[in-house]
Parts: sequence; structure tokens; C-alpha cells
Amino acid sequence: MNREQLRLLLNKYFQWLCEHPECSFDEKETTAFIRSVLEENGIEILDLPFETGLVARISCPDAEECPVVALRCEIDALPNYNKSDSEDLPKFSDIENRFEHSFNTAAMLGSALLLNRQKTRLGGSVILIFQHASKMSAGAKQIMAHDVLGDVEEIYGQCANPSLESGTVGICKDVSHAATSRMVIQINDIGSELDSKQISSGPVAALAALISSIQCFCTCRVDLLDMSDVEITRLEGGSVWNTAPTEIYVEGIIKAFKTETRMMVTRHLSDICSGIGNAYHVSIRIDFDTEIPATDNDPVLCDMISDIAGDLEIPVTTVIPSLSGNDFSVYQVTIPGAYWDFGIANAQGLNLGGANGDSAHIINSAELMAAMAINSLIRLSDENEE
Repeated sequence: MNREQLRLLLNKYFQWLCEHPECSFDEKETTAFIRSVLEENGIEILDLPFETGLVARISCPDAEECPVVALRCEIDALPNYNKSDSEDLPKFSDIENRFEHSFNTAAMLGSALLLNRQKTRLGGSVILIFQHASKMSAGAKQIMAHDVLGDVEEIYGQCANPSLESGTVGICKDVSHAATSRMVIQINDIGSELDSKQISSGPVAALAALISSIQCFCTCRVDLLDMSDVEITRLEGGSVWNTAPTEIYVEGIIKAFKTETRMMVTRHLSDICSGIGNAYHVSIRIDFDTEIPATDNDPVLCDMISDIAGDLEIPVTTVIPSLSGNDFSVYQVTIPGAYWDFGIANAQGLNLGGANGDSAHIINSAELMAAMAINSLIRLSDENEE
């Protein structure tokens, strides 16, 4: 298969993936599609107890004593709560970012085909992580819990970025994505527990005060890497239109680049909830879980990405840290790694029926990931021999 044939094949994969987007833990058709492509090309799929997502391995002969690196992509999309009736969009209009996840997955499949073609002279093993549930910050933790990456020395990840010029690689050394925590708040009416001189203002009034206080708190900013953000993402309360709810459930996300900043935010939020609970005579409980560390890119590996992209004549730019989190950071806790953006600007203008627009750059993205894996194995082999 020559380069043009591979490009057309990857665009075909991309089109299918765009037409079949699936959300976290529901990536069944996507997983089956990935599995079929890998099996058709004789690529080993590791036996893991996941309903969605999969991990594959490509190794050279006698790979036991050779280095191991990993590549990772996200295969899940997000629910779209702003549905469009536009006839220009593919089906599944209740799911968004189909372009990003489709680009990521198609490019990773292309890398797998390129690496498999060279496996006899690979100089080691490459683990391919088609990760599920990245949008729920859960897939990476599940994969790490099964110890399939115990011998991996470096890990690389890429994400399609619709805000970055098409075909451009965006690199951010050190911290590139914020650490995040899930926030859960329960507001309950305790009117029956109050004495005759106390009147509960009710959960709705307390909620309004809470949201206002959080927004005021979030306007405080220092330098970039001390920034934090708190978003209210889900509200639930009441079941009928003519009775005020006695209980309100709130979910949200806390974002911060530094661990100490995130801890400071959680302390302040706890104090805000306590104060409003006392002032409005309601019970407010706040809990934090699903913590994801900041994505912290190895500067040396970032330089390598830039050099290899340059060799492939792919433009490279520096991007600023993003307050959005990414659970690629879960791998980086124990494995040195780097994560970069690949520009797909104007993604919603893609021609899904062919190779026009941004879909033409899938082949470049695939070649970059494959080249990163190959060069890493060569460098690690040289270092081990010294």
C-alpha cells in the first residue's frame, strides 16, 4: 500500500467514525470497528476485561529485551446538549466533537498500519491505547489498573484541536492541561429542624446565592499558572412545577494548573457552602472526587516532537496551557510522556465524503505518531547500550 492508498483508506475510516460517534462507556461500535481493522492486519490485541476501548501491541522479533513505548488516542465523543437541526451535519446530532474523536482514532489506526509494516525492524514494542471514557476521566485509570503498561518507558498522545490551524502541531512544554476534580453539592431543606424563630429560605434561594458566590470567587485571577476555574455543569431538583424542591443536587468541575491552587479552591468552596448554609438555614454538603492530575509534558520529549514534525515538514507552534483537563496525565504519573495538539481548524466544514479539507491531514498525523514511536525506540535502545 503506497502513501496515497493509505491516505484514502484513513479518510474512509474517518468518514465511518464521523457517522458513528459514541459517548464514554458506550463506544461499542467504535471498538468493534477498531478491532476489525487491527485483526484484519494481524495486529495483536491484548486480552483485557473492557467492554469498550482496547489495547494492542506491535513488536519486533525477540522483543523481550527491547524497549517499549506507547501511543494513546481518545475514541469517545461528548453528548451535545445544543442539538442542531441542520441537514449538513451527519447523523447522531445528539453527540458532538465527532470530528475530533474521529480524527484521533483514524490517525491512530494509520500509525498502527505504518508500524506494523515495519515491525520486523522496529527495535522494540509499541503499545497502542485506543482509550475509552476519556471524557469521563475514567478510561486511563481503568487501563493503568490492569498493569498492561508496566514495561512502557515513554508514552505519547495527540488530540485534534479545532482551534488550531489545520495541519499544524501545537506543543506546550511542562504543564499543558489543568488538574481537575469533580464537585458534588447536596442542598437540603431543614425547616422541620429549626426552632420557631428561624425560617429556612429554602434550597432554591441558597442555590442562587451559592452560584453567585462561586462566580465572584472565580473572577479572582493571578498569573496564568495560578489560574483556576469552577464550573457548575449539572443541576437537579424538584419534580413538579407548583412546589419548591426540598432538595437540590449540583455537580461541577474544579480546574487548576497547580495542586496547591486546587486545594485552596476546594477549601474556599467548602467555606462558601458552610457560610451560605448557615445564612439561609439549609443543609449544604460538598464533596470532591474523580481527581485528575495536570498534564505535565517532558520538555526533552517535546523537543523531539518538534524535531520530528519538522523533518516531516509539519508546521509547529507553541500553544498556551489549557484549563481543560485530560486524563492522559494519569499515565504521566508513572511514565514520562508528552501530549500535543494537531490542528483541524474549520472542522465542521469537512467534506465527509472525500479527502477534502482537514481530513487530508490525517495521514500527516498518523506519520508523526508512528515516527515518534520509532525514534523513541531507537533512542532508548542506544541509551540502554551505553
